[in-house]
Amino acid sequence: ESVLFFRSTGFDTLKIMETDPSAFLCELAQRWDAKFPEGSYVAPVASNGARKPAQGPSVFISYVSEDEDRAQELTRILTSEGLEPWLDKDGLRVGDRWNDRLEDTISADVDFFIVLQSRALTARRESYVHQEVNLALERQRMRPPGSPFIFPVLLDADADRLDAIERAKIQSMALHDLHFDSPKLAKQIRREHARWQKR
Repeated sequence: ESVLFFRSTGFDTLKIMETDPSAFLCELAQRWDAKFPEGSYVAPVASNGARKPAQGPSVFISYVSEDEDRAQELTRILTSEGLEPWLDKDGLRVGDRWNDRLEDTISADVDFFIVLQSRALTARRESYVHQEVNLALERQRMRPPGSPFIFPVLLDADADRLDAIERAKIQSMALHDLHFDSPKLAKQIRREHARWQKR
């Protein structure tokens, strides 16, 4: 058995396969061809002819399973805005190895962290979101004042803000209309990413 995580090619697939290496390579080739029918991946070209970077700022999106559809939609919008979302899925949150991967991702791999606060999260007594927020707060503490790592958003007007976010005095942004509000969130993240890279 082998665990395949095609993150580097954008497939976001975690799958257990009982197969030989040649079958695995065939499947990988088919997925690549489906993703990039023109051949090798080429970074998009801007209207002025300059080549854009292949990846923008990476963002981890923390959410509860009830909000998966909205998290997926936010991922699509942020991708179209030039960001590289890292969407966590509830089905992957098992085992010590995944916990290690989660900690590495939030603590070092991504540029920013988004947490979706919603009615569903408010109704939960326990959630992995709290574990993820605690990891993000540890990283936030390593940054100088005025350099946000965490971008909390409110999906529902009547959702409770997370206590840990409130105690850290991190302001939440309303994201009640994903299509209208998400580009503003992306703009904030791009601006902060540009400022951070100049440090």
